[in-house]
Amino acid sequence: SVVCKSWNLIIRRSRSLHALYCKQPAADAASNQSIDFERPLNILLEDIAMRRHKSALVRGTVHVDQWRGHMTVIDQCRMKRGLILTGAGDKVMRLWSSESYKCLQEYSLGDEVPLVDFDFDESKVVGLVGTRICIWRRHGSRSIFPARAGTFTKGLCMRYMDPEAVVGCEDGTVRVCDMYSRSCSRIIRSGEGHML
Repeated sequence: SVVCKSWNLIIRRSRSLHALYCKQPAADAASNQSIDFERPLNILLEDIAMRRHKSALVRGTVHVDQWRGHMTVIDQCRMKRGLILTGAGDKVMRLWSSESYKCLQEYSLGDEVPLVDFDFDESKVVGLVGTRICIWRRHGSRSIFPARAGTFTKGLCMRYMDPEAVVGCEDGTVRVCDMYSRSCSRIIRSGEGHML
């Protein structure tokens, strides 16, 4: 597959690409391009999407900036208000300026278990580290939820909106935690299996 799994699903379900596919023979005859209509529909739609993206990049003005931010592959990235927060297997999260490309702050995970998910705002970074929620103040120290309140069977994803952090767990539950009292305020069961 040429594209990632999520983009591939979008391509396969796109009504506009299906409509474009139906119009394609006439457009291809005019442009001297050909599509092999013997191939499966999902492959044809992927090909059409890639051609459209390629032509948009060739025609448009694209400026690509690249810098090395971690010693290992970046697992996660979030962007808000001109700031980029990256996390990688090197057990460090880094906050970057999207304008100057400079690292503004580093948040060390220490010898803890791996970073599962994170998010941030103007004053703090909230991360799901192993089975605990950690809060790093932007210009201060880190705090960790105590084991009794912040331990999950296995957290798979996390988001927060003050004052609550929500963790989707492998056992099919969603844990809603109050970040200030550091306690789990609700457990929501949403059915069988994983929370994604």
